[in-house]
Amino acid sequence: MNITSLCLFTSLVATSAVAQDLSSDDDVELRGIVVDRTVMLLGHDFYRYFSNIWISQADTERYNLIVSERPSARWGSLIWIEYDHKVLYRSFIHPGHVDLKKTAEQASQKVKQALLILERQQWLPDADMDTNGY
Repeated sequence: MNITSLCLFTSLVATSAVAQDLSSDDDVELRGIVVDRTVMLLGHDFYRYFSNIWISQADTERYNLIVSERPSARWGSLIWIEYDHKVLYRSFIHPGHVDLKKTAEQASQKVKQALLILERQQWLPDADMDTNGY
């Protein structure tokens, strides 16, 4: 058995052991992930700037976000950021007409504000009387 085969076998065994440990724990939950669902270079650059800014902030590790993009030849790219199937930020970004770093900073601030509002709404009673049937 050569060294390459031995290394490959050892890494497979280690990966298998870690996977078994994770699968036996039902309480394993990943947090603080920012998923990239962008398709164009403009979207990838926005995602890179946004995720770097987002991760560097305090108290953001408990949120999983999704950054998505829908490119358009006429309007640029529609970028939106979701948390728990709720759109927290949405904007058209035109290539060459915008400072992506500044836009990502603004998006980060707006997303953080939206998340604070969502958390506060969870603690407030529902003001809609239709939920009671009256």
